[in-house]
Amino acid sequence: MTFMAVIFVADGNPDQGLELSLYLGLKGFDTHMATSLSELQWSVRKAVPDIIVMELDFPDGDGLMYLSKARQQVMSYFVIVTSRAFESDRIMAFELGADDYMIKPYSKKELSLRLEAMLRCRFRERSSERTVFRVRSSSLVIDWTSHLLYIDGRAVSLTASEWKIVAYLSDKSGQLVSRQQLLSSCFPDCLDSSDRIIDTHIKNIRAKIGPAGMDWIETVRGYGYRFLGHDAAV
Repeated sequence: MTFMAVIFVADGNPDQGLELSLYLGLKGFDTHMATSLSELQWSVRKAVPDIIVMELDFPDGDGLMYLSKARQQVMSYFVIVTSRAFESDRIMAFELGADDYMIKPYSKKELSLRLEAMLRCRFRERSSERTVFRVRSSSLVIDWTSHLLYIDGRAVSLTASEWKIVAYLSDKSGQLVSRQQLLSSCFPDCLDSSDRIIDTHIKNIRAKIGPAGMDWIETVRGYGYRFLGHDAAV
């Protein structure tokens, strides 16, 4: 790894949290540990990390409740590592903005590789800082530097996973893209191949775009999606 990324490891089990924190430290990450949600919140207020790796069960609250609030304010990647194996928990976490979800026991090496893949995506250089798309009288600007969308001048903040999907779809503007293409291209290290994960992210992206969300991303029933914006520079 050619960059020093800051990772916050938050786990209500101090032994497990320390074990993971030490392992990631040996892999070259700058790791910091929290054993409660209040401690995690205090740490994030001091400095926003590149990635937050967190459990869902804490002595002072539920991690999903923290995720639902922090996701709107913190531009870190959120990776859930937990013993909660129910599909409903995974879907809820992704709906609230989680970027990945691993169930204990898991491979620390695999987690480390997933984190590195996320960071490579974040620091990948783009040839152009901004791209402008149009659908009828509406405009959508993708700012590749800030990872923001602008819908008719209004800034839209995306999670890391949502950003990957928008970037992929917009690169293939007008083309039909299957759910499996999105899974394999945007989340190559994700073991959960459920189409519902992609559908959930698309629903969230449309909601953030607003009433015109369906105008920008078309659902092709039984197959996938199509980005309808055309490059204004073409």
